[in-house]
Amino acid sequence: MQGLVKKSENVNLSLISYVSFTFIGYFIIGLSLSVLPIFINKSLGFSLVIAGLVISLQYVSTFFLRAYSGKIIDGKGPKPAVLFSMICFSLTGIFLIIAYYFKFSPWLSLTFLVITRLLTGCAEGMIGASPINWAIMAAGEKYTAKIISYNGVACYGALAIGASLGVTIEHEFSLYGIGIFSIILGILGFLFAKTKDNKTNTNIKESQSFWKVLGKVAPFGVCLALGGLGFASISTFITLYYNYFHWNNGALCLSVSGYCLLQEDSFSIM
Repeated sequence: MQGLVKKSENVNLSLISYVSFTFIGYFIIGLSLSVLPIFINKSLGFSLVIAGLVISLQYVSTFFLRAYSGKIIDGKGPKPAVLFSMICFSLTGIFLIIAYYFKFSPWLSLTFLVITRLLTGCAEGMIGASPINWAIMAAGEKYTAKIISYNGVACYGALAIGASLGVTIEHEFSLYGIGIFSIILGILGFLFAKTKDNKTNTNIKESQSFWKVLGKVAPFGVCLALGGLGFASISTFITLYYNYFHWNNGALCLSVSGYCLLQEDSFSIM
């Protein structure tokens, strides 16, 4: 009995070590999520529409990178995708620092923020599926449901913590602090990923195009997309909404939203 418990604990720790890359990635995303809309609108003086568009650019590049990410995972394994994502996350920190440096030149600063958001989307596109596949390849398909649940907890838990912490860091150290923290976390994630063995898909089957696969998962994916609309709207505009009414703790709303989603995933693990 003790042997089974120990084996279960070892498996759980192994799974957590893989989905930790998801936590690092979405933690970095969460750091700037609650402060960038206000910076674009209040500090740079652009409209709410521009602020929303710049923030949304992340999801555009994420969509287009997912297909490439899948090819990398199927052909070379998930490790290269994770390494690439961590490099991109560190680059987002660099461009965020540059954007803040040029804050008195609004259009130039906005240009670097656009690059920052596109790189964030590239990083998210690569990190979205690679830790899950890495864990499945390492532990076996019988743990798929648990891995997906752990990954969800890591994702929304990171967003919940990152959103609140990002406000604190920005208040104390400005966007420079968030940029530096993002660079450091990206480097640490890269170094940790380098220590782990890559896994490749041993079930070689005829490859299918991204659009063909998208068509197969669309009936289920549409439900997920519709559910994600609410979270996307909250994450993009809630801090601006709070700021408009001169309310405090807009980031707390993001954290509560992420915490509720985290609890939902936690139930599926039990």
